[in-house]
Amino acid sequence: SHIPLTGVYEVDYPTVQVGLHQVRWVASGANADVYPDIFNVFPANPEFVVSQRQALRKLRLTNPTADDIEDVREYMAAATAVIERHRCEVVTPRTVTEFVDASGPSLILPHTPVISITSVTRLDGATIDPAGLVVTKPTAGIVRYRSGGWFNGLHEVVYRAGRTVIPSNYTRAALIIVEHLWQTERPFAMGLDGPLEDSMHLVRGMGFAVPNRAIELLGKPPPMVA
Repeated sequence: SHIPLTGVYEVDYPTVQVGLHQVRWVASGANADVYPDIFNVFPANPEFVVSQRQALRKLRLTNPTADDIEDVREYMAAATAVIERHRCEVVTPRTVTEFVDASGPSLILPHTPVISITSVTRLDGATIDPAGLVVTKPTAGIVRYRSGGWFNGLHEVVYRAGRTVIPSNYTRAALIIVEHLWQTERPFAMGLDGPLEDSMHLVRGMGFAVPNRAIELLGKPPPMVA
């Protein structure tokens, strides 16, 4: 650690694991104190629908500070989550591990669209060669044996889900959401006197209002399945 300013301490901590980290500062001496805090570490391939450059350009930030960039990246992640929730699908490709119970000719994977199957292991430890499987309906997550075989029991499935090409209406909606988040937290700094949008849409299942412009770009979500 070093002291850049009197009474201000910094510690370099190389992270090796993504996710939530908890930290506890302990000071001794005349100013003894304990200060707990947290910080989040993004994965090497963060789940963004748009790039940082696109978001900064949308916000017209030509000289952003480090704090500005940190906020923008959080808004980018939030926009992805909102779009995925509204569309009921995985947008940015990622690896998913799931336990799926099946008794019949199909495995139904819950995270869609399905890109590919990495591995399938039955509860008894027997493995199923992914080359012998075919994703017959990626948007519904339906997987079948090429030979017409039968699934029976609990299976651990590792697979890739998401869109290999992000539609332009998704990226434009993401930029609108990022802009909305940025502006609603800084209305007076942006020279505005009040709310930016008099028409908002509440994304189902989330207390999150987004501009109707973004919702119109994304289109109607698929029907809820009980």
